Amino acid sequence: LTRRAGEALPPQLMLEDCRSLSPQQPLSPRSLEALTQTLGNGRQALVFINRRGYAPMLLCQDCGWQAECPRCDVLLTWHRSDNHLRCHQCDSRRRVPPRCPDCGSPHLRDLGTGTEKLEELLTREFPDQRIIRVDRDSTRRKGSMDRHLSAVHQGHPAILVGTQMLAKGHHFPALDLAVILDADTGFLSADFRGPEHAAQLLLQVAGRTGRGKFPGQVIIQTRHPEHPLLQQLLDGDYHRLAATLLENRRAAGLPPWGYLALVRTESMHAEQGMTFLEEVTTTLPDDPAVQLLGPVPAPMERRAGRWRHQLLLQSPSRKALQRSLPGLLDALENHPLSRRCRWHLDVDPVEML
Repeated sequence: LTRRAGEALPPQLMLEDCRSLSPQQPLSPRSLEALTQTLGNGRQALVFINRRGYAPMLLCQDCGWQAECPRCDVLLTWHRSDNHLRCHQCDSRRRVPPRCPDCGSPHLRDLGTGTEKLEELLTREFPDQRIIRVDRDSTRRKGSMDRHLSAVHQGHPAILVGTQMLAKGHHFPALDLAVILDADTGFLSADFRGPEHAAQLLLQVAGRTGRGKFPGQVIIQTRHPEHPLLQQLLDGDYHRLAATLLENRRAAGLPPWGYLALVRTESMHAEQGMTFLEEVTTTLPDDPAVQLLGPVPAPMERRAGRWRHQLLLQSPSRKALQRSLPGLLDALENHPLSRRCRWHLDVDPVEML
């Protein structure tokens, strides 16, 4: 959007270098000062982090053991409210061990920050203020989301702690400040659309502020303040940032300047999917207009107990890409391993993970 509704002004965006922050203190002094000032003015603030739970990592300080999901290539998130370690991919759960399973040490430490930890820290920092946490865990019960939003719309001073559930579609007239934590994640994504989605999310969060008669302020905490895309984002001009992303994609032959088709496989054994795609690739005719990339393990190689691999077809011509697909489908369907592997062909894939 080129302008805001009514007489609302665009919010002021600022980058905050948080490389020197302690892991146990995710909020910078500048962010805490801005929160104090906003609450002192009788207004509301939002602290945004797109990570629920208490901490994304549980680590043994003696041997380095980490709590990992046995079925996925991800770390388990500690949810302190029910004292469980939980996988956010397959939803497997287990109790928090009293000692390290590898060395028996009692020195287990949580690293990183989720919405639960933020709520705890802010309650300690602002004991007389209302802290409202809005994420998938705090809104499971029927009517809980409506109660949270009703409390916000009363307009009393409060700090909202939330995930992308609060990023868009909400109108909070008393919200003047947003503090965004871990803003770097999307800009460093393995998916080429990661920076695009990250920029959109940051601007959506910024759009929650300053919707009333007072101007909004947004503090973006980052460990890469020199990142050129973050620097472009400071003026809130998404069109200029999009032009940069489009030029990068043009140079790499990525959509919308190129066309993609992605074959994904899932198998119970690590070697099956790779062998399946390697042998299918050898049967395809050479076409200089279509480049085959892979097969390779997926960025998350194992999910829900299955091994994942992928083969990418890239072409500057949609006609050339479409011309190669019937032969690819025929090779996939007739290969002996096609009945042992789950596979599907995704033309114009939306995500690459």
